[in-house]
Amino acid sequence: MLSNCFIFLALSFISPSSETLVGGYTEFHLPNADEIQTFKTLLNLQIPTFLGLTASDVDDAEILGISSQVVSGINYRINVRLHNGQCYLVTVFQSLPSREDGTFTRRVTSVELIKCP
Repeated sequence: MLSNCFIFLALSFISPSSETLVGGYTEFHLPNADEIQTFKTLLNLQIPTFLGLTASDVDDAEILGISSQVVSGINYRINVRLHNGQCYLVTVFQSLPSREDGTFTRRVTSVELIKCP
């Protein structure tokens, strides 16, 4: 019991990072080549469904920034600019790896029109 109280007191004196809140999203960062490759195909396939567009409308979508949040999987927020100049905040959920074969799925869960950064 005393050790639990000590741990609680010790943790209460640790100042939280101003960069990332536990359970919160990370700061947006410029995507690297792997992230662009990973998300470009997914966005091209799934954004048209959300926006009522054709695949050619999103072919040249530019990924402006990516942020992530660990949940029971990973949520990604992706800032995207389409060729028409409009920007969107796209949320993608990535599942935890399967226990059977280690595979996971990614799917767009929301697309929101935003002011371009």
